[in-house]
Amino acid sequence: MNLHKTLWTFMWVFLILDLVLAVQWLSVWHTVEDPGSTANMRQEIQMDGIKTKKLAETSPEGKYLAARDGTDYLRSHLGQLKERWQVDFDNHLLTANPKETINLGSSTQSAIKIGKRLVKQSSDVIEGDRYQFDQAASQQASEGKSGHVLVFNQAAVGRLPFVSSRAQLQVICDQDFRVIRYTQTYVSDIQVLRDVPVLISEERAFINAYQYNEVPNNAQLTWSKLGYSTLMTVDGNEIFIPTWTFTVKNVAGESSTIRINALNGALLQ
Repeated sequence: MNLHKTLWTFMWVFLILDLVLAVQWLSVWHTVEDPGSTANMRQEIQMDGIKTKKLAETSPEGKYLAARDGTDYLRSHLGQLKERWQVDFDNHLLTANPKETINLGSSTQSAIKIGKRLVKQSSDVIEGDRYQFDQAASQQASEGKSGHVLVFNQAAVGRLPFVSSRAQLQVICDQDFRVIRYTQTYVSDIQVLRDVPVLISEERAFINAYQYNEVPNNAQLTWSKLGYSTLMTVDGNEIFIPTWTFTVKNVAGESSTIRINALNGALLQ
């Protein structure tokens, strides 16, 4: 019975994915036929005082993924954690507060080094070896805070990680690099639904964000990442798509995040 239910679930997932892909492929043509050339758009961006790093022009590969919420998995493995952690759940989010002082050193470099070791310890973090440290995301998360945040993204399939709050671990420290708590979300049973041989480049994605009027004049691009973010949920299965994520800072120092569908360049809300 469970096998039949699983088969029917994945059949519906594939049918819905096919419909989504059809709509997205149709919308590709609207993006590709934009009259502004890449060279002209680069010039416009510069004339508007927008500062960026050198944006990649290559077209990477990606996949459509399905995964299940891993909250029950985390709950079932709480027994492996040391008693020095007080663990609570809020919906999908696990929060672990240390019962004793855990110091990650005296500098950002030492905190990263020791923090990586902490996360890999199965008695401190469940499935910690499935998470990858993201330095740029950590810097972004720590901006404007009195303490420090170490961000680890759950590994997906291939080279790209998840860039979703549904598959992330954050170690929050005070200004002296003492661990205040860590939070964790997890997805399990990751399945490849469809290969995507060609995604839009980082440069094309940022140009699209600019054309959607999401990038203000005189802004600065402070962070960019290609990874998997949630598209929809179907019968408990979350569908993830390749997504370019950008963070830009305006002249007032305020940061905003922009997400662009890496298949067709559409703006994701």
